[in-house]
Amino acid sequence: YPMAARGSWGGAVSASADRFQAAQFICKEDALKGKKGCYFIILSDEARPIYQVSQFPEEMEYLHCLDQQFEVCSVLPASILQMLMLNINILVLKLVGRRLPLSLHFAAIDGMSFIYDDFLGSYIPPSVKHHPDDNDSFPIYDKIEEFMQHPTQRLLLLSAQGGMGKTSCALSLAQQTHKVGRWWLFNSLPAVNQLFKPNSLMEAIQTNFGLHDEALAELKAQPTVLILDSLDEVTIEEPITQGLWELNALHQWADLKIIVTCREDSIKDYQTFLGNVAKLHIQGFGLDQIRSYVHGRLLVAANDASKPRAAHRFSSHLQLKGASIAVMTVSGMREVSGMRGHSPDSACHGQSPTSACQSPAPSIYLGPQVQEVMDHITQSPIQEAFKVPFCLNMAMDLYMADPPQLGVFQELDCSAALYARWLVHHFFGRGGDDADSIKAEALAWELHSQGKSHTAVESRGQHEWFRRCPLRVHSFDPNSTFSFRHKSLQEYLTARFLFRGLVEGHEADRLSKVDLTNDYPVLRFFAEIFKQLMDPAEAGKVQAHLVANVLASRGASEARAARCAANSLSLLNAAEVSFHGMDFSGVQIPQALLHCANLSGTRLEGAIMAGVDLTGACLAAADLRGADLTDVVMDELQHYFEGHTDYVTSCAYSPDGKHIATGGADCTIRVWDVARRECWLTLVGHFDRITSVHWSPDGKIIVSASEDRNLCWWALNSSGEHLRWVEGHEAEVTSCKWSACGSFIAAGGCDRTVRTFCTKNGRLLQTMRGHTRSVCCVCVTPDSRTVISGSKDATVRLWDSQTGEPLRTLAGHSAGVACVACSPTGEVIASGSWDKTIRLWTAATGECLRTMQGHTEYVLGVGFSPCGTMVVSGSKDKTVRVWYSSTGLLMRTLEGHSGRVQGVDWSPDGTIICSAGTDRTLRLWTTSVRELVRTLPGHTGGIIAVACTPDGRTIASGGFDTHVFLWRVATGQLVHRLEGHTREIQNLAFSPDGAMVISGSWDKTLRLWETATGRPLRTLVGHERMLRSAVAAPDGRALILSGASDNQVRLWDSGSGECLWIGTGHTSYVDGVDWSPDRQTLASASGDKTIRLWNTQGETLREITGHAGMLSSIAWSPCGRFLAYGSWAKAAYLWSMETGELVWEVAAAPPRTDYHQTCPTHVAWSPDGKSILTGNEDGTMRLWETATGKKLRTMEGHLKVVQSVAWAKDGQTLVSGGDDATVRIWKPAGVVEAPGDVEVMDWQAAFVLRLESQKGSSVVAAAAQLSNKTIMSSITSGMLTQCGATFV
Repeated sequence: YPMAARGSWGGAVSASADRFQAAQFICKEDALKGKKGCYFIILSDEARPIYQVSQFPEEMEYLHCLDQQFEVCSVLPASILQMLMLNINILVLKLVGRRLPLSLHFAAIDGMSFIYDDFLGSYIPPSVKHHPDDNDSFPIYDKIEEFMQHPTQRLLLLSAQGGMGKTSCALSLAQQTHKVGRWWLFNSLPAVNQLFKPNSLMEAIQTNFGLHDEALAELKAQPTVLILDSLDEVTIEEPITQGLWELNALHQWADLKIIVTCREDSIKDYQTFLGNVAKLHIQGFGLDQIRSYVHGRLLVAANDASKPRAAHRFSSHLQLKGASIAVMTVSGMREVSGMRGHSPDSACHGQSPTSACQSPAPSIYLGPQVQEVMDHITQSPIQEAFKVPFCLNMAMDLYMADPPQLGVFQELDCSAALYARWLVHHFFGRGGDDADSIKAEALAWELHSQGKSHTAVESRGQHEWFRRCPLRVHSFDPNSTFSFRHKSLQEYLTARFLFRGLVEGHEADRLSKVDLTNDYPVLRFFAEIFKQLMDPAEAGKVQAHLVANVLASRGASEARAARCAANSLSLLNAAEVSFHGMDFSGVQIPQALLHCANLSGTRLEGAIMAGVDLTGACLAAADLRGADLTDVVMDELQHYFEGHTDYVTSCAYSPDGKHIATGGADCTIRVWDVARRECWLTLVGHFDRITSVHWSPDGKIIVSASEDRNLCWWALNSSGEHLRWVEGHEAEVTSCKWSACGSFIAAGGCDRTVRTFCTKNGRLLQTMRGHTRSVCCVCVTPDSRTVISGSKDATVRLWDSQTGEPLRTLAGHSAGVACVACSPTGEVIASGSWDKTIRLWTAATGECLRTMQGHTEYVLGVGFSPCGTMVVSGSKDKTVRVWYSSTGLLMRTLEGHSGRVQGVDWSPDGTIICSAGTDRTLRLWTTSVRELVRTLPGHTGGIIAVACTPDGRTIASGGFDTHVFLWRVATGQLVHRLEGHTREIQNLAFSPDGAMVISGSWDKTLRLWETATGRPLRTLVGHERMLRSAVAAPDGRALILSGASDNQVRLWDSGSGECLWIGTGHTSYVDGVDWSPDRQTLASASGDKTIRLWNTQGETLREITGHAGMLSSIAWSPCGRFLAYGSWAKAAYLWSMETGELVWEVAAAPPRTDYHQTCPTHVAWSPDGKSILTGNEDGTMRLWETATGKKLRTMEGHLKVVQSVAWAKDGQTLVSGGDDATVRIWKPAGVVEAPGDVEVMDWQAAFVLRLESQKGSSVVAAAAQLSNKTIMSSITSGMLTQCGATFV
């Protein structure tokens, strides 16, 4: 150690005779001095942690000075040993200043992996999912192999909850530094100094692995995988502005793949850093994995009965291999592969020069013992926590400390209790006292409140209490850093620190300095401590202090009071404290996390609630008058309707979405004004319970059905007069629906018949017989050709509406069918039943597609969303549930009704659900589906490119399945499937007249197809690497512009297939090309962060530089004055061609804002040039105002990355394609084309644009109001021509 004074590390540390002998073996090795470099491995036990080499040399038991100078070259991360529960530390040194070959260096690293070989076999998570909500899971190594073989994916994110085994997985991948032709290097990211600074990761790799410049250059030239662990533990000191690849110039590596591990709830904080990333979500242990792990831990205990813990599990293994490893590291003469792949119980692990192969310990039968532990685990209240390997590890440690008593599995009922007992047993119980626990909690709070998970040891290392803390040390120099052994330990101690302070009544100041509203782990631990680990008196005291913090924010001018109140309310809600009837009027709780909060009857008038998350909250009778609800996220709207004097039986939205009609058991129909939130009309005339209401297609008439056996037509005027009474059924009428064509009404009744009536005169048209019990429900397909009915006989029947003939019977329910609905396309039927299920059926064949289960009582109402992607259901169990129609997965459960839900319906725009219940209320709920018109499934892989013909009638899509699909927009029908490419489709475009499709592929070719027939026209060959972009000349000439990964821009003659010129100058791939509208200038965007402008002869006119990241796409504005483009730096840009300056940049922003959290993958202009559409990695599309860069709206629907977007020339239709293998068609509300002869008006107040027809009637066409400026949404000339109207 004294040699360190000369600027070097030196010496060998040993704590047992066998390791002393190993050190002496190395010291005496004559080859040591003759070699150009060597390694020296130090191992120590828990009593003498490695960091004491630098901090506490006086406590070392042995100190052997050598005549050589050593320096630290690599450290096996302490996190590995902590997970293994091995009390062994490892330090690797090498001769000072020696440059060592890569092969020798990595052989030494491989040599150490024997320590955790056997452990990883049982601790690695077995499976992953593409999305946490997916049903399907896959073997983790299969998906890793797919990533390795994928030609374009270069970054993979492995995410999971805390303790799920992310680091274990990362270590298992790096067990061998060289396999399948690649170098695999493990790096712990918290140990990287200033990770978000330029070249920081490269510097850390050089330092940690002891690589000199030549070795690093050699590594860059080799196929390599960097495994970067624990991104979530890296502190973000300032906003991240660049991605991992740009910061570290990783494009200089010849063939690089990166695997990153991160907690699921922290991913959003690092989106800018990660950029375009493939994601896998690690799943927890199942019973089989738990059994395997329990067996392994018990086997260790049985083999070493003298040691109560598995601290030295590999002690005999180390003795056996120690000398052999020493020889390997010094001489590099032996292959690592010969030393790997064996467990400690194997017959022989290989011979060493100084020790013979020892016989293994005899195997021990542990069947009953394992089963006994497993029985207790499965019966334990905390059994879910045992699916997390880290929690199971703690429980097994406690069990092995006292095997006869299995109470540890039975007495614990929350993970907080498990953490507390484990900490007491392992740390605070070892000579410590309660003061040590308080100091440990304060230490955790110190780190967590600063957003850190690691910091400098400094003077704390001198204290006994610090050494008893559950810590790990990240580096071994005088500036050593430490962190808690697992991040969840830090979070648990932080929660306990908060709780302790609240009991004492002095937490207000601390809660005003942090943000806990997004800190889910701390909130969860706090809730468990609050509910389980204290007496009622403490509970009341803590609750009183937190409520006082909330009320103290009233009228406060300082932001710290609002932050304290938001944190306090979030803690209370996490602890499941009910806020029913509380008075929180005027409080300031911005950003508070109130998931599923009980706010029924709560007074919140005038409260500042901006950004509050109310997802799943119950707001029944909550008073929100005057509250600031900016950016509030919630399921239930602020109002529900009351007025019926008996239960509400049915509800229906008007076609324009402005009114809702309800029928009640009080024999009345009520029409509600949605905007004014009041009853507009009450229709009285029926003398028995109303069973069903429905609107005419024009929204002018309501039809009602009643148990008085009558149908009634009602006019929507001020008097609400009834127009017609219709008799026909011989018993109660249970349901009625107006046909989409408007010519007939279908009705069903308890007389077991379905009947249709003429809407003009009420005449009976058809009587359909076949059901054997009462008909409970009816609906009509969108084309009005088919009537669908459901009955108590448990069947759904389809009838020809014109002839009344039966078409098909759908059988499958085990009880009566209470409700039916048809999808917007008429292709799928939904039925809800008294068997508590919803079934989806194919209308054409009667095949049952899927059964959706979840309701605990009868399903009484069902309906499709206007876009058909979701199904809503109402039930006797008092809930409204929303389901994905494509998968049958439950999306959301809406609770609030105090009685059964009798009917449900969607608003025409798909943004609101209404539900009617026996609690006499009509309730409105928000949904996340907006503006999506149709989803086109069919591709078998992710979609990379979409395009739309100028007339908006046809869509082209292509992607990973190598096929180009042509779709009909109006119907969603697949018209042609174009086959010919041998690799993924990267780009699609139509000729200006829409007659030709252009496809570019990774197979380096452009192919031209005839749109009408799908016939191949020509193949253009010339690019040396994969095609990335192509576009046809806008004037209809036979010219095509293309860009590719060979860094070239090419102009082609599509008629002859000849390449006219090649544009060079870019130093990286060309990801986007476009023509100017005047056809004189061409633009290209590249991965070299530049844009180049070219003339039609291929000469460079200008180069635009200065971008922070690689550019992903480019598009010229319709007027030719601007260029819009996206960047992998997570920004969209607008560039002025007139001024040569950047107009605006929409950059990445912190969470809870409306701006880019991920890279914009594609950009497209609206036909009028007033807005720009971007497709994004987070599965959304965003629309931006050209003039200001303001976000106009976000469109959600894709489940994965949106790879491509296109805008039809009519300005009414948007098309998108994504990695979820779907094409989606959108009709954004209020997005219309402005004709050139209409002046755009600028008014200071709201206005109404009216269309006056030749007959003199007026219709409201559009209305818009902004905060200080109103801009007219105009009507297309084509619309005016069709309706024969003029502007007034």
